[in-house]
Parts: sequence; C-alpha cells; structure tokens
Amino acid sequence: MVKKVRKKLSATGKIFLILNFIAAISLGLSILSSYISPAHAWWLAFFGLTFPFIYLANILFVIYWLFFRWRYALLSFIFLLTGFSEMSGFAQINFSRKLPDEIIKKGKTFKVMSYNVRLFDLYNWSHNLETRNKMFDLLDKESPDIACFQEYFNSDDGDFRNTDTLVQILRAKNHYERYTETL
Repeated sequence: MVKKVRKKLSATGKIFLILNFIAAISLGLSILSSYISPAHAWWLAFFGLTFPFIYLANILFVIYWLFFRWRYALLSFIFLLTGFSEMSGFAQINFSRKLPDEIIKKGKTFKVMSYNVRLFDLYNWSHNLETRNKMFDLLDKESPDIACFQEYFNSDDGDFRNTDTLVQILRAKNHYERYTETL
C-alpha cells in the first residue's frame, strides 16, 4: 500500500488561508447584518455595507483554492451558498435571451425614475400645502414607465390615499409595494 505524502502549505498559502478565513467570517457577518437591526448591533451594519465586495472576495478565494487545495475552497463556497439569496438583491442574472415584445421593437425605450417622496410631505415640513400636488404634477409630467419610491406613505382612508392617486396619474397597469419598518 502506497501512503500519500501531503505537502505542507507554503507561507503564502498560510497567509491566503488566514485571509480566506477572515473573508468567510466577514461574509457570514454581512449576511447576518440583514437580519439584525443596527439598533441592537450597530457595528454589524458596516459588514452589510461591504457585502458585495466581501462576496466577490470569497468567489476569488474559491477559484484560487480550486487550483491548489480544493478542500479549502469549501470554506468560502458554503458561505457563498448561504449568501446567494442576499446577492440576488444586488445583481440579477437572466440567462434567457427572450425579451418582451414591447422592448424588442426597434427604437423602443423606457424611462425609470427613483424618487424620495419624503412621506409626500405628510407633516408639512416644507410649510407648503401644495408640495404633495407638485410631486404628483412632476410625476405626471415625467411619466416614467417604472417608478421607485422611497419614504413612501399611504393611508387607506383620508387625504393620503397616495397609491390610488399614483396608479391613476401613472396609468399603471401593475404596481408593487414593499414596506419595511424599523424597530
């Protein structure tokens, strides 16, 4: 029976292994940061801000270790799989070449608008009762195909039925709302 002799890890390999370990733990903390409020662990939010870069670093470590010591690649690979759903929020890849017919038509473009509406001036911070109407006028004038709103407020009753108004102004066939609340 032939005994397999395993070569020791070089000094460079040891440094890469330590850096890989740090990158994997950092990726784990950055994934965890999306589930823990900064009010409970403020320092964890810094890992969340660097998530795409840490994710990329772990991809590079997996590639590196696949060429030299494939078992070490498992460390980062496990964390990459864990963070895959988080990464899909940063970058989305569509392998399908089929596009909607409206986009395929020659010369067809679409307008995307991102707008921080500051609660549609719910508390009258601007001391101008027409602020909300001016926002709606701007949206009507720009007429975006896709509109994304931040600091959005809607009331099911009263004067701030903003969703109904926006669907009417933007002539929206579809709309999607996602609310997050801070603790």
